[in-house]
Amino acid sequence: REPADGRHGGVAQDARFALFRGRLDDGTPVIVEAARSSGRGDERGRLRRAHALLKDLDGPELPRPIGVIDQNERLALLLHDPGGRTLEERMRRGRLEIDAALTIAVSIAHALGALAAGGIVHRAVAPQNILVRDEDDAVTLLNLTSAARIADEARRVPDPDMPEGALATMA
Repeated sequence: REPADGRHGGVAQDARFALFRGRLDDGTPVIVEAARSSGRGDERGRLRRAHALLKDLDGPELPRPIGVIDQNERLALLLHDPGGRTLEERMRRGRLEIDAALTIAVSIAHALGALAAGGIVHRAVAPQNILVRDEDDAVTLLNLTSAARIADEARRVPDPDMPEGALATMA
């Protein structure tokens, strides 16, 4: 399945990937995560790895994968769109009420617990990578293109010139 014409706007982006909202031809709302540059093998591998990781995970705070599409040399990961806006956008509107802040914090902890239970480290937990629905403060953790299995990380020799994620938001 491919996104229908006309994306509904950007959700978030980092140096390598951008997330957009769109709809499939059947009307299903989706989040499309795509590399910002085309054809780079590393980004393609990260998108495929994120899809594989998400297929093995389950939890209301994690995005449900639809699939990976390859269109015009550009690979994209399709995720079900749960709605909401990024925590970064939500916090720009002003301070969170204490009840909302606690609900969001607990939901983020549940998402990280689901990842840890699956043996996965996210490496990019940040307000721009967390969707929050206004009506119920439900959370969805996005941008798993930096995520990795903990067992794989233990065998990897880190490159000091290319650190993964940000130290302040690593989880």
